[in-house]
Amino acid sequence: MKFFIVSDRYISYLKKIDAKVPDNYNGKRPFIGIVVTVNGIEYVAPLSSPKPQLERINNSKPSVFKMFSRKDANDFLGVINLNYMIPYLASEVTLLDVDNIQDHKYKNLLQKQHEYIKINKEEISSKATKLHDLVRNKKQDHFVSISCDFDALENALKSFQAT
Repeated sequence: MKFFIVSDRYISYLKKIDAKVPDNYNGKRPFIGIVVTVNGIEYVAPLSSPKPQLERINNSKPSVFKMFSRKDANDFLGVINLNYMIPYLASEVTLLDVDNIQDHKYKNLLQKQHEYIKINKEEISSKATKLHDLVRNKKQDHFVSISCDFDALENALKSFQAT
């Protein structure tokens, strides 16, 4: 799994459809994510760096996937926010070149996250599929309230492609 940066233009468009779509902050803190496939549809699931409130989240929930260092299970690396997945559109993403990141601390974090994601890609995909089902098909209130509107965003993808 590779890291991608989503364009400001696409994020702005999707935010008009669903306010839960995370901000891009005009490239200062770009929407960086991994691509997961759910029921034949590709999504970009955003990464979050480690924060104390994220560390307290229960990892058994399908809305997030917590990441830890391979060498130290207590070294919390952040989460993949599966509840904020947005439809993938190749023309609106660019591959993140981690090697060219100047901030060594951030670069090291991304490298550790990437290692953990590669090892756990099946579990990540499984959680994404489960969450998608809970939101789209089963309409479980809790997960609907904390997740992007996958139906609306998929429809928005089609409209965006037509522009």
